[in-house]
Amino acid sequence: MTAKFHAFLQNGTWELVPYDASMNVVGSKWVFKIKRHLDGSIDRYKARLVSQGFTQVPGVDFTKTFSPVVKPATVCTILALVVSCGWDIWQLDVHNTFLNGFIAETIFVHQPKGFEDNNYLHHCKPSLFIYSREKITIYVHVYVDDILITGSSSAHVSHLISNLSQTFDLKDLGPLHYFLGIEFHRDAFELILSQRKYILDHLLKINLAAAKPVSSSMATSFQLSRFTREPLSDSTQYRSIVGALQYVTLARPDVAFAVNKVCQFLQSPTDEHWGAVKRNLRYLKGTIDSGLIFSAHSSDTLIAYFDADWASFPNDRRSTGGYGIFLGSHLTLWRAKKQPTIAWSSIEDEFRALANTTTELL
Repeated sequence: MTAKFHAFLQNGTWELVPYDASMNVVGSKWVFKIKRHLDGSIDRYKARLVSQGFTQVPGVDFTKTFSPVVKPATVCTILALVVSCGWDIWQLDVHNTFLNGFIAETIFVHQPKGFEDNNYLHHCKPSLFIYSREKITIYVHVYVDDILITGSSSAHVSHLISNLSQTFDLKDLGPLHYFLGIEFHRDAFELILSQRKYILDHLLKINLAAAKPVSSSMATSFQLSRFTREPLSDSTQYRSIVGALQYVTLARPDVAFAVNKVCQFLQSPTDEHWGAVKRNLRYLKGTIDSGLIFSAHSSDTLIAYFDADWASFPNDRRSTGGYGIFLGSHLTLWRAKKQPTIAWSSIEDEFRALANTTTELL
C-alpha cells in the first residue's frame, strides 16, 4: 500500500483542494489480491486503490465510459503474426499503474484510507499501439497493468522497454508464458494457448475435480428452457461459474456455443441449468490440456465460417448465430450469440448471421 501511495504522489496523480458543498466527492477503497505463479505458489501481495464510481451521476459527472483494454481477437491476431514471422514476444507488468486520460470534467475523490494528509483532511483528490518506420514494426498491447510487446527487431523492442522503465516501475517477466489466466507454451514450430490452471481452480471451487469427464459439452438433442425444473435457492454460484466459463472461451472456442446457452438463464437459473453448467465443467476436465494452436506455417488469408439455428430457443423463438474467423490456419475470432429479434424464416436467420460475420471480418 505504501509503495502504491508513493507512486501516485510521484506521478502527480491528484491534487488536494479545499472541500466545497457543491462537489460530488467520490469514495475510494483499497482492494487486495494475492498474485500467484503458474504453479500456484504466491508471487506477491497486491494492493489497488479504486474509486467508487457508482456514486457518480450519468450525464452530470460523466457522459460516457470506456474500457482501455485490448480485445481478445487483437491478441490472437498478433500472436498469429508472431508465430508466423518467428518474432519474440515479451511480457511486462507495471507495478504501480493507474488509468490516465484527458477529460473535460473535474473529479473529486476522497483521500485513500490510511494515507490521509492530516494537514488537509477536508481536501479531495487504447489498448494496441503500433510503431512502424522503415522496416521496423513494434506492437504494444496494454491490458491495464499487463503489457505484451513484440516486433520485427528485438533490439528496438529492448530499447523501447528500457525507455518505458525510465518512466514507469516495470517488472520484466521475460518471454510470454502466463498472461491474464492463459498459459502459453511455445517451441520452434507452434504456440499453444491453454487455461489448465484456471479451469482446475474452478473445478476445485465447486468440488468437481474428481468428477467423471464427459465427451461433449452438451447433448445434441437437449434444449434448455426457462420454465423447467425447480429454481435454484441461491443463484450466486451459478452466475459466478458461468462468468468463469465465459472467460474460458478465450482459449477454448469449442465450448463457446454451450456457454452461450447457459448464459441465457442468469436471471433465474434452475437445477436443470446448473446441471448443464456442470456438464460443461466435466467436459473441460476431460479436455483440460486442450487449447488453441498457432502454427509457424500459415498463410495470411482471411477465411470466415458462420452458421445459425433457426428459432432454436423455445421460450422466445429467437435464433442463435455463430461464426469463426481464421487468419490462415489460425482461429483469431469466434462468437455464438442469440439474435436480438425473431427471424421469420431460416433464410432471414442465415442472412443476419452472414451480415454479422462480414462486419467482424471487415
